[in-house]
Amino acid sequence: GHLCTGACAPSSLGSSCCCCCGEGGPSRRAALCSAEGEASGEEASGEEDGGEEAGGEEASGEEDGALAAEVLNDKSDRTYGELMKLAPAGLRGLVFAALIAAIVSSLASMMNSIATIFTMDIYRQYVGSERGESHYVMVGRVVAFVAMLIALVLARPFLGGMESAFQTIQEYTGFIAPGVVTIFLLGFFYQRANEASAYAVLIGSVVASLALKVMMPDMPFVLRIWLVFLANIALGVLVAQLTREPEAGQPVLLSDIGFGTTQGFNVAAIAVGLILVLIYAAFW
Repeated sequence: GHLCTGACAPSSLGSSCCCCCGEGGPSRRAALCSAEGEASGEEASGEEDGGEEAGGEEASGEEDGALAAEVLNDKSDRTYGELMKLAPAGLRGLVFAALIAAIVSSLASMMNSIATIFTMDIYRQYVGSERGESHYVMVGRVVAFVAMLIALVLARPFLGGMESAFQTIQEYTGFIAPGVVTIFLLGFFYQRANEASAYAVLIGSVVASLALKVMMPDMPFVLRIWLVFLANIALGVLVAQLTREPEAGQPVLLSDIGFGTTQGFNVAAIAVGLILVLIYAAFW
């Protein structure tokens, strides 16, 4: 029954409210509009905050669920660490345990090799040739213990100053690995290889690796190992040609050993070689 004299206009408290005719008059309608406007404003604010939280969670989920391409492009050697972040807690511990087991296994093999090479090829040949087996075993144990002490002293400068323990181990193992692989390959497939070429390859591997490390510090260690390996093959062949030919049957008689391989093995070896070439070409 009331007559509205003012025109309907949007209220400042709610864009959809206007004080028009209704039960209770304009004042009653204004109060209702004010309450509706506050409720509408709180709802809009809640939706906005919820959208921001959802967007943040989604962005965080995308970041946690995908590899950081920028990080991997800048530091490609961090791939292992980035992959570990994606693994669940149990699997992450299992993978890390496998890595530690591989490192411990390598250390055990190196200790055994150090003790055997020093005892049998140096001590027994030049120092004590007429000793019992128990004496040589004790010498090997002492040599292994001394080698670990020397390793601890050499490792001291790296503690706290290396980006990745795994990368550091692989990089400095690569100072010797090319020479060892070259000796095995020349011993298997090159009959002219002798003791002099083996020593030359071992020494050349360390010297060449150190030289490339100093002159080309930015070169990835995988490429440095490959270059040193190729240089070692050339050095081993050259030294073998310039020195005395080994006697027949020395150090190992190979006439009764067959080195033939099956066709399946040959195909698989070629396939693996091609895959490695493609990987090097793609990530050069």
